[in-house]
Amino acid sequence: MAAMIKRVKDLNLISPEQEMKLYKQMHYRKWRNPEPFDLDTKMTLPVAFKQSLELLMDENILKGHEIPMKLAEQYQLYLTPKMLGEICGVDPAIFNDNSQSKMVLKIKDFKKRNLGS
Repeated sequence: MAAMIKRVKDLNLISPEQEMKLYKQMHYRKWRNPEPFDLDTKMTLPVAFKQSLELLMDENILKGHEIPMKLAEQYQLYLTPKMLGEICGVDPAIFNDNSQSKMVLKIKDFKKRNLGS
């Protein structure tokens, strides 16, 4: 409700006095936090984002690490993999470029270790 009040004020559909009056009414009715229906409405998971990302990657249209770069280039929208993962409902690791990973794994010989004890 507060966002709607701000929006109609930004569109010059109400005066500053009317805006203040609406905010005061919200406060008087204790509709500030939480607003009506905030606690009654269940949050849904973003299924369409996840499906569209999977389709882009499965069809080799874009790789996961290219998606944040495309958003930044086309829309000047800079999102970390973690933020993008939360928005889209996916594991943020899909937005990492794993093709250039320089991680080296070392495997220890546990037989020698146990025999030496």
